[in-house]
Amino acid sequence: MFNCILSHYHLQEKDWLYSDPSPVQVGHHFELNVKLTQAATQCPSCQGTKFYRHGTTPHPRKVQLTEYMGLPCFLMITIERYRCVTCGMTQSSQIPEQLVLKGHKDSTLLKTQIIRRLTEKEPIKDASHDLNVSSHSFYQLIIKCFFVFY
Repeated sequence: MFNCILSHYHLQEKDWLYSDPSPVQVGHHFELNVKLTQAATQCPSCQGTKFYRHGTTPHPRKVQLTEYMGLPCFLMITIERYRCVTCGMTQSSQIPEQLVLKGHKDSTLLKTQIIRRLTEKEPIKDASHDLNVSSHSFYQLIIKCFFVFY
């Protein structure tokens, strides 16, 4: 499944590590654990170009995808951190914007599914049930989609 996500978003496979390409069921949802290993290119404070690995983010970033086998599916992204050799500033790689917009937790794929359901004039209650999103979250995503895409 993760290979399909990579090809859909035009992401490079060399920047991602995963042990199992299929999601694992955890309770009432599926999780796909991946690690973003995209190396830092330039320090934002001193413009240095030499880095060394400095662990990973303490908690994985949880991104909601559409669904997998009738249950919600989440992409759990662990991000590597890097420390600048020159100034000692720590930074982590940014998740590509074609997968998730900065500051959001819902994938752009989920947002396009919402827009598609609205253009097909499907009732919000049915669409939110099919996408495994609560009605309140669906309304919030509509507002976010409206301001992002228009």
